[in-house]
Amino acid sequence: MVVFQLHLPSSAGHLIRRFSARSPAAHRWIRAKANQAEPGIAETPLAIAAELRERPGLVVNAPRKVEIGGLTGVVVDVRLDPKWTGTCFYSAPGPGVPVMRGLPPSDFDHSMGPGFAYRLYLLANGDTTLQIEIQVVHPASLPELAAIAEGLRFGQ
Repeated sequence: MVVFQLHLPSSAGHLIRRFSARSPAAHRWIRAKANQAEPGIAETPLAIAAELRERPGLVVNAPRKVEIGGLTGVVVDVRLDPKWTGTCFYSAPGPGVPVMRGLPPSDFDHSMGPGFAYRLYLLANGDTTLQIEIQVVHPASLPELAAIAEGLRFGQ
C-alpha cells in the first residue's frame, strides 16, 4: 500500500507526505485488539473500509464511491467515538484506537485520538490499495484539503 497524507500543520501552508512500502504486501491493516496483521481481511478499498467500520472505538461513515487521478475506490471519514474510553499504545493516558500499521520493513503507524479526524481515500491500484489520508484538527479545513486530494493525478 502506498499512503499519501495531507494535513494543515500549525504553521502556514500545506504538508503533503508520501509513505511507500517496499512491496505491495508490506502494509497490512490491523485489528485494534490484536495489534498485528489480521488474517483473512482483504486489502481492497471496500474491505478496508468495512473493517474500519467494525473497529471498536471508531466512528466511520458509509463508504462513498470516488475517482481520483484515474483510480477508483471509496472515501470514508474516521473519528474517535466520543464515548470510547479504551487506550492504545499511543494514546495513554487518554482514549485512542490503532487505525493502521505497516508491517516490517515499514515503520508507518497511525492511531486515532480525541480531537482528530481522518478522511481516507482508498483507491484500487492494480493488486494493491493506494490510500490518501487527510488528517485534520479543525474540520473547517477538510473541504480545502479534500479539493487538493481530489485533484491529484498519478503517472504510470
